[in-house]
Amino acid sequence: ATREMASLESRLRVIEEVDFKGLFTDEELKKYRGMFIKYDDNKSAKLELFELHQMYEDLGEAKTNAQLRDLIKEADPTAIDGIDYKSFLTIILKDKKGQTKSALGKVFVEVLKHVEAKQHKGGLAKHANIFEQRAADQTNSNIDQENIKRQQAAKSEEAKRKREEAQRRKAAEEQMRKEEEENKRKEEERKKRVAAGLAKLKSGING
Repeated sequence: ATREMASLESRLRVIEEVDFKGLFTDEELKKYRGMFIKYDDNKSAKLELFELHQMYEDLGEAKTNAQLRDLIKEADPTAIDGIDYKSFLTIILKDKKGQTKSALGKVFVEVLKHVEAKQHKGGLAKHANIFEQRAADQTNSNIDQENIKRQQAAKSEEAKRKREEAQRRKAAEEQMRKEEEENKRKEEERKKRVAAGLAKLKSGING
């Protein structure tokens, strides 16, 4: 896992250097990179639907897959079921410059504030009463379990959608094949009728 994270971070740094040099401060890039890695649970270098689910869950704003796809399409029309790091930074940059009012751009900024607030709160919690800390740990554990269940449900829904799409595509292809065969059969019958008509005409002329 550590190796995967290191590899992902190296890939993200390359994107920063190639596409965003001078557009963000080093501190900003460090925060954005850390946030992206935090939510890129499977380290695919893309924030996928179930990971965006988690992001909204952390803000207390649950979203359906359909709503998330609409937000992704609004933010990046070329994206498919997720946001890569280049698109992620582009969305934030446009939102930062006021060039767009992307809902995803705003949520990225809000999540960053939320993450920083949690880190600050975590630092203060070191001085909290031991019993309060244990209660907080138990609460966090329950929340983590709920989040895992929601992620699994989101993955299951996505897998179901893909299966249904594959079935519809197969059915459509089968229908097209049948229509082509029917058209071919009709064309063969038409040719036979024409040939028979010509033969009959020719026979009448010769007779």
